[in-house]
Amino acid sequence: SSGINAEYGGHTSHSSEIEASNFAFKIIKIYKKFVEEFLAMPVILGLKTEKEKFAGAVKTFTIEAMMKDGKALQSGTSHYLGKNFSKAFDVFYKDKNNNKVNPFQTSWGVSTRLIGGLIMTHGDNRGIIIPPKIAPFQIDIIEILPEKEPKVKEISSNLFFELSDSFRIRKDSSSKSFGKKISQSEIEGTPIRIEIGPKDLKENVVTIVRRDTLQKKKVFLNNVFSFVTKLFNDIQKSLFEKAKKRIKEKLIEIENYDEFKEEIKNGVFLIAPFLGNEKDEEKIKKETGATSRCILMENSTKEKKCFITGKP
Repeated sequence: SSGINAEYGGHTSHSSEIEASNFAFKIIKIYKKFVEEFLAMPVILGLKTEKEKFAGAVKTFTIEAMMKDGKALQSGTSHYLGKNFSKAFDVFYKDKNNNKVNPFQTSWGVSTRLIGGLIMTHGDNRGIIIPPKIAPFQIDIIEILPEKEPKVKEISSNLFFELSDSFRIRKDSSSKSFGKKISQSEIEGTPIRIEIGPKDLKENVVTIVRRDTLQKKKVFLNNVFSFVTKLFNDIQKSLFEKAKKRIKEKLIEIENYDEFKEEIKNGVFLIAPFLGNEKDEEKIKKETGATSRCILMENSTKEKKCFITGKP
């Protein structure tokens, strides 16, 4: 199979080394904020090892996410390039003395792999689950038997106009069966579904379903706006907290290679003290299939001995 992995990012040039390095770090923090706050995917921020960093970079910052199967996904990178590329490609600016100077540079980007990460982080056997903040349609209004009760269309239209100023809404007034309408909404991951049928309208209520848990709630018509507003925030938070809990449960500290080889079989992330020798990284990958994801910015293993060599 083949596919397209489009990347979105940028490049900057700076006269100051510190400014360039700080800017690269600033970008990775922006990526972390976006991925966590909008995609509801918790990530671990760190530095790539010498072996794993971008070729030609002085250092590479990364954010790493965990999928439901325990696999890691590199979700964004930001590289401080020093002058390596500006010298190689003869990029320069003129300073105040009119001298040619190669600038310090950065390069950074995220790609459409985030869509795959989103699906693998939140999806279930019914389809994808899209966090409300980035869902193309945040609410699906499903009409049930509108041909038997004209009031169904009237109420669905009223709700559509009431909610459309605050939410992205899709209304299914088609002749498809109720089951097909629900299946489409669930497969496509719309966060909130509002079902409007003759039986509910006799009680002046609608049924509201949240996609992430499939919980249903009957809500009076005059309370729909306030209910879905709160539900919007609840779903966004719940998706993030569920994914964060998964990382917390599968993030394990180890101290020696025997522990490493045993634990890595369980689909977990391992934190280990490591001197960063490239040959040892190759050995680990060959023997266990594991790769180093990042060096933690807040490192709890600094005072410990390397888990593979035993050296401090």
